Amino acid sequence: MDIRFILNLLIKFLFFYVVTILALMIIVNIVLSTSKNEKRINNKIGFYGMFMQLGDRSILNLSIIILRYFFIIFSLFNSISINRIHLFILLLLTLIYSISSLSLKNLFLGIFSSFGVYVGLFLTKILSNYLIDVYYLWYVYYGRILLVIFLIIYATFFFIKEINETVLNNKFIRRIRSES
Repeated sequence: MDIRFILNLLIKFLFFYVVTILALMIIVNIVLSTSKNEKRINNKIGFYGMFMQLGDRSILNLSIIILRYFFIIFSLFNSISINRIHLFILLLLTLIYSISSLSLKNLFLGIFSSFGVYVGLFLTKILSNYLIDVYYLWYVYYGRILLVIFLIIYATFFFIKEINETVLNNKFIRRIRSES
């Protein structure tokens, strides 16, 4: 494996990650600050309250979940070819998340999900290369678009599911849910 390829991939991903996080922070700040006063306060309390009193392990889990999701989206729309390093990064993030969440179920489900995402990413690159190098066929093009949409929905489902699990494991949220 070429070390320059790995460094190039990680530098491009780091740039994408930082720019995306900054853009999302600005958008969330604008959305929460432009609503009416009473509604704005309730929105901020509801949004920030979801992340109140998270422990270090939960913050690490949220960071890994976001990092994994953005890596999948970055790999999906990046022009760099899909390599074994993509599978290694996905499996490494899954392993860290599973160890941090102390869940064997998350490990097996995450490994299965990582292999599925890797195969999907690999197929999108194969279809893209076929369209560019061999011959443009409309049904291959639309098949690739449907595969990209499926991968986005698949990754988003696991992203929301894992964030929900992490937030609901918070003692503060569990106490509020049991009181109401």
